[in-house]
Amino acid sequence: MRASLIQNIVIAAVLACCATADFHLMVSDGPNVPVRYFTCPSNYFERKCYCDGDRRSETGFVGKASNGEWKVKLEKVCGVAEIDFWYRPKGAGGDNRIRWEGYIPNADGHVVAQCYPNGGKVVSKPACYVGFPQRYNAYDSWVCYSEICGHA
Repeated sequence: MRASLIQNIVIAAVLACCATADFHLMVSDGPNVPVRYFTCPSNYFERKCYCDGDRRSETGFVGKASNGEWKVKLEKVCGVAEIDFWYRPKGAGGDNRIRWEGYIPNADGHVVAQCYPNGGKVVSKPACYVGFPQRYNAYDSWVCYSEICGHA
């Protein structure tokens, strides 16, 4: 218990002093519009991205992979052609937080991004339009930290 508390304090301090989110992993839904996952850069977190698609990643795959785990494949995240995000439930890998972990497909297998819950609030007010009358809401669901997004 004490080690876990100290670990969480250290992680919080590092994130607070030295890191800002690199991008937001978002979910959209609406009538007659399929659920989509996509990202918007934190330094461009605005309607032009999550509604109009400017600098937004695109969903390549959403669902359960052959191993039974949830997977989201996103294309064009921080200049990377594609990233596979795998859902990690609370307690997976010794981490007591739910999260998505991002990996570059067919690379060396190390985590290049980690996304943590961000409340899932609707940020698209008014709703985004695909083409009248199709509309969707964009939810700011996960905040992501990475080693691939614009670090010197």
